[in-house]
Amino acid sequence: MLEFYEPGAAIIEDSVANAVGRLTKTNKCVLDFTFRAQKAMLEEMVFAGNEIFDRIRTETHLFSEFASKMAGSHSVKDLKTMWEECG
Repeated sequence: MLEFYEPGAAIIEDSVANAVGRLTKTNKCVLDFTFRAQKAMLEEMVFAGNEIFDRIRTETHLFSEFASKMAGSHSVKDLKTMWEECG
């Protein structure tokens, strides 16, 4: 009776080995997807941070120029002229 079970055991072993192989490949694919998604999110956060920093730098530069012109004016007439140039 052992002769009947030996081929069945080999089929089951092959089937288990195939299932483990597929499971391993699936886990690898899921892990790869997770790492790539994390990398994409981090890249987007760095990009957004750089854009915000650039915007802040530009706004600070514009405010500095405005403050410089305000400090350089000596009368209300100069302020009015400066305001008309900016607007």
